[in-house]
Amino acid sequence: NKNLDVVIMAGGKGTRLKPFTEVLPKPLMPIKNKTIIENILNFFKKNGFNNFFITINFKSEILKAYFKEISENYSIRFVEEKKPLGTIGSIKLIKSNKKNMIIANCDVIYKINLRRFIENHIKKNFDISFVASNKRLEVPYGVCRFKNNKFEKFEEKPELFFYINTGLYIIKSRLKKLIPKNKKFNATDLINLANLKKYKIGIYKIK
Repeated sequence: NKNLDVVIMAGGKGTRLKPFTEVLPKPLMPIKNKTIIENILNFFKKNGFNNFFITINFKSEILKAYFKEISENYSIRFVEEKKPLGTIGSIKLIKSNKKNMIIANCDVIYKINLRRFIENHIKKNFDISFVASNKRLEVPYGVCRFKNNKFEKFEEKPELFFYINTGLYIIKSRLKKLIPKNKKFNATDLINLANLKKYKIGIYKIK
């Protein structure tokens, strides 16, 4: 943990949660008597982390005021975006000498073996690791199967399986050089660019 910073990305507008986010920023939405962001911070705290960076933009003053009122035993440094920088662009603003950064979205509550995720990243010397969760989708209709415009069969309610990005990453701090300055840049943009440049990328699969 001494070689890892934890960064919570909390600068988004929460447009999918309107009208609630017209009043509160998304990280302060309540889940089981605690805000989303407190649930996330407590998850990391249980795994031995007490120092956090939180990137902020939308309704940032409300978020900062909230943390002044609670008395949890952790240290928070706010990193304020002057303009929205996407899901990972504000990482460029963080000054740290740690070798790796754990980056988490502010709207996903994680229940994974964090130690194993970190060990997998370090042991295999990945430049970027991210958590992917399996997702089953059922098509609620009978699907027509064709080949060369010729009907073959009906397949009733087929199931499709995917791995989806959960928004939890570990990246080597030196990869910040790939992030453009003061421009909107998403985590998927960074992963695609790192893959193009032949950096080593790991996927940690969970249920």
